[in-house]
Amino acid sequence: MKIFHRTCVRQRICRALKSHFTISCAHDEAGIRAFYKLYLLTRKRVALPPMPYIFIKSLWEEFAENGLLSILLVRGDRVTIGGALIFKFKNRVSVEFAATDEQHKGYSPMHFLFWNIITKSYEEKYEIVDFGRTSAFNAGLMKFKSQWGTQVMDFQHFFYPASYCGTDESQQEESISKLALSFI
Repeated sequence: MKIFHRTCVRQRICRALKSHFTISCAHDEAGIRAFYKLYLLTRKRVALPPMPYIFIKSLWEEFAENGLLSILLVRGDRVTIGGALIFKFKNRVSVEFAATDEQHKGYSPMHFLFWNIITKSYEEKYEIVDFGRTSAFNAGLMKFKSQWGTQVMDFQHFFYPASYCGTDESQQEESISKLALSFI
């Protein structure tokens, strides 16, 4: 825990632990729907298109039974206020989608969630907790992840046709936005 930023992470974990949140795994479609509701709110807030519900449900149906996927839910006062879809494979736990209700942001439910993912992964003998992909243009999320002591690694992107993505950053960001909008 010493590698975590003192005020931005450690203090918020302590605050969250005092908030009497609970964490559980989704075991049925009601849990998947609770996560998906928060996921939609989060994607709307950050202006990104969401994956369809059937995609999330299909992932859960295909991988959860074998222990390769979990949907974790954070609850406070019997209301779901945060959640994450995580994959487990070999020595790695990967947070693929995380979502929260902004109305409860002051209580740090995401810190509670990530702390539980890290501690549970350690208990289950996983060696790597992957906080997931982040666009280089998303400075806020990059900062959040860096405060947890994460390592930034380049991730190759390929565009087809190659001319679809411009050469400078503003053209790339515009092209990526167009690409994201084309999936709506």
